[in-house]
Amino acid sequence: MLRKLAITVILALALTFMSLGPFEFWGINQAAAEPSHVVINQIQVTGGSGHTTEDFIELFNPTATAFDLSGHRLVKRTATGASDTTIKSWTTSTLIPAYGFYLWANTAFATIAVTPDASTGESIADNNSVALRRGAADTGEIIDAVGWGTATNALVEGTAFATNPGVNEAIARLSPSTGSRQDTENNSVDFALQASATPHSSASQVEAPAGTPGGTGGSSGGGGGNSLGSTPSGPKPGEVVINE
Repeated sequence: MLRKLAITVILALALTFMSLGPFEFWGINQAAAEPSHVVINQIQVTGGSGHTTEDFIELFNPTATAFDLSGHRLVKRTATGASDTTIKSWTTSTLIPAYGFYLWANTAFATIAVTPDASTGESIADNNSVALRRGAADTGEIIDAVGWGTATNALVEGTAFATNPGVNEAIARLSPSTGSRQDTENNSVDFALQASATPHSSASQVEAPAGTPGGTGGSSGGGGGNSLGSTPSGPKPGEVVINE
């Protein structure tokens, strides 16, 4: 009797796991974990003493359709700031390629490894937060946002990523596979510290999504190897699997 009950419970759990998927089974909504919108992908806040305005913000488009930045703006807030400061706004058609990047950098960042798509005189620093908004500052729809250090303002998703990046380091979004990014709407778990920043612009090579030639699992958001996933392998000889 107990053996039959145990088998029944195991089968019920297996069916639940297959119907919900691994993310939902463990309490994570899969749609939230893999976003269908442009995300803030990588951030550098300092190049060191005398180079504190060597900042950049990298966006990534994890969808199969080019994204138009027209009508959007990048904004920032200080740790407890109650209002936005606009870093960059777009009023004409400006496309982020499908599975591609877009790069903003401070105008003083002359030694950045790739040419930014846009530059302005605004800067970001420790304990800040930034967001991509559609519409007006303070009130426009937030497409994506991230805060770090001790930031607790309204642009922080969940809890801020706890570490301020050091000299030439970056906060980089995690990636379960190429062409995708993790977004559980909690900055503290969606990012990792990258020892060397690796900026990408709209001229950089786009990522091939998983399942296409060249699109294997396990890519990092900033190109620094902070991988969450890998390409799954099939069952080994002798293993029993639930098939249908």
